[in-house]
Amino acid sequence: MHVSRKAYSDEDREAIRRNMLERSARIFAEKGLRDVSLEDVYVPEGISKTFFYSFFPSKVALITEVFRIQSAEILEAVRSNVWKYGAENGIRETFSDVLAGRWYIASFDDQQYLRGMMSEEEFVGFKNDRIVLFAEILNIIGVPISRMDPRVFYNMLMSVVWAGRSGQSAIPFLYGEVAGITTEIQIDHLVGYVAALSVNAERGGN
Repeated sequence: MHVSRKAYSDEDREAIRRNMLERSARIFAEKGLRDVSLEDVYVPEGISKTFFYSFFPSKVALITEVFRIQSAEILEAVRSNVWKYGAENGIRETFSDVLAGRWYIASFDDQQYLRGMMSEEEFVGFKNDRIVLFAEILNIIGVPISRMDPRVFYNMLMSVVWAGRSGQSAIPFLYGEVAGITTEIQIDHLVGYVAALSVNAERGGN
C-alpha cells in the first residue's frame, strides 16, 4: 500500500501531475479507457488514492484533462506545420501525425465508456471544447466558420481517422489490407476541400 508523504512542494506536485497525465495518455492508447484503472495512474508515483483526488476529482476529470492537453498540442502542431509548409500541406502533415498515432484518439468503445461516465454538463462541455478546437484550426488555415461549420469539419476528419486507425477486428467488413491507401485518398480529398474554402485560396494565394 502506498502512503503519500505529508508535504509536497509545488514543484513536486507539478511533477507528479505531469507524470500522471503523460502516463495516462500512453496507457489509454495502449489499453483503452475502460481497462485503465486509477491505480495504473497513481501507484507508480507512490501516492495514495486520496492524494490522487487532490489532482483530479474523478476519472472523467483525468481523461478530459488529457484531451485538453492534447488539443493544445494539436493546435500548436497545426500552427507550426502551416507556418512551415503552407495551409494545405500543413494540415495534411498534421493529419498524417494524427493517423500515425502521435496523439491518443478515443476508439468507439472508449467513447461509449466515457459518455456513460459523464454527466450531461460534462458531455456538453466536452463537445463544445471540440467545436472550439476545430474552429481554431479552421482559423489558422484561413477558413471562416461562415464557410465551414467546425462540427462538420470534425465529423469529416474523425470519421476518416477512426476508420483508418481501427483494427480489422473493430470493423471486420472493411478491407484492412488497403486501409492505408484508402485513408490517404480520403485525407487528400478532405484537405483539398477545406483548403479551397480558405480566403487565401479565393485570392489566389497560399
